Amino acid sequence: MTPGGAGANLTIKQYKRTIFAALYNRMKAIPNCSRQVEKVLDQMILRRMGRVSTQQIASTSDGTDFTFSDLGPTQVTLSPVWILAAAAMPDSMVRRGGQEITPQAQKTLNDALSAGLDAYVLTLLQTGSATTTPIGNSGYDIEPVGLRGGLQALNVNSEGNVDAGEAFMLLSATQIGASLNINEINRAQDRGDGTGPWVTGRLASGYGFRFGFTTLCANDANGYNGGAWKKDGIVYGWNKEPSPESQRYLKQNRYMADAE
Repeated sequence: MTPGGAGANLTIKQYKRTIFAALYNRMKAIPNCSRQVEKVLDQMILRRMGRVSTQQIASTSDGTDFTFSDLGPTQVTLSPVWILAAAAMPDSMVRRGGQEITPQAQKTLNDALSAGLDAYVLTLLQTGSATTTPIGNSGYDIEPVGLRGGLQALNVNSEGNVDAGEAFMLLSATQIGASLNINEINRAQDRGDGTGPWVTGRLASGYGFRFGFTTLCANDANGYNGGAWKKDGIVYGWNKEPSPESQRYLKQNRYMADAE
């Protein structure tokens, strides 16, 4: 029997019965934000007290020569967004493909929803939105000046209410290499905690930040839009927490996972 001859038709191919789940980026943004216990409903309005000015008065003041500040609050409105992941399979698919399809299909939908929720939050951090102070451009890789600028912006915008270790910086996974070139991240003696990422395998802190990396950062003409914030600086709530369900429709199973 010659190679490539008729005997080649006698070979047998086999599929492994195990089906591996699709890979999705883990949630990195939402777990580092502050959850509100109340439901958002159609809208939730957050209120922050108005700022009060101080003033100097004379030692002879009788209380009639100073002014009163307006405590009227600043308002921020949260609006719900309904996000869904869905797939359907005919009954014959399971009979022909094996029962192992069902649990992996459900896991895939749950993971897809988690990634979709995080990706939506990250679109709110895109350059040009009212909540951001842009650093860099489409050709920019993170470097010491940028990190210092981010830490400074957080402290200025929060009136100094960000202590070391409270700030979280989420960057595109494309910035892992650039981050490891920064001494304050890479060198234990500069980090000040006696550990280095080349030893521990963890790139966790530097410049007062905790770091995270994701493939879900919004990408536009300005590049990948990451962000830096303190946990209680970004709040969210649920009308419906992420959860799966399945339905029968005619001769198919429908799998869904959604949240609002």
